[in-house]
Amino acid sequence: MDLKRIKERIRDEEGLRLKPYKDSLGISTIGYGFRLDKLRLSIVSAEIILNDYVKWLQEDLEALEWYRGLSESVKEIIYEMSYQIGISGMLKFKKMIDLINLKDYEGASKEMRNSEWYKQTPNRVKRLVERMKNVKS
Repeated sequence: MDLKRIKERIRDEEGLRLKPYKDSLGISTIGYGFRLDKLRLSIVSAEIILNDYVKWLQEDLEALEWYRGLSESVKEIIYEMSYQIGISGMLKFKKMIDLINLKDYEGASKEMRNSEWYKQTPNRVKRLVERMKNVKS
């Protein structure tokens, strides 16, 4: 069996979609018709996706003027928060952002702690809260 030829035919038939979409049966799919509910990743594939996602997230965060002026330690906290809940989720923390811009990192950490996000993943958020609280101006 010629797997190279088979892959070429699959590429031609399926087409390539770089973002998830619903196929003709309403199933979430990505790439060359990969069903997300059946997709398995190798460690190498997961690392490639992580590398791409990290790069894209960095580009999107750097487009935010207020983010560009932050210290590296605060950028890292915001970055990890955005990775978990998305940039749109992070941007809902308006008071936190205002407090960060005022360099009130303890106040910003309280905003992080007093959230639904904290209730959903307390152990992970506790670590970010502690790091924010300990940022030195």
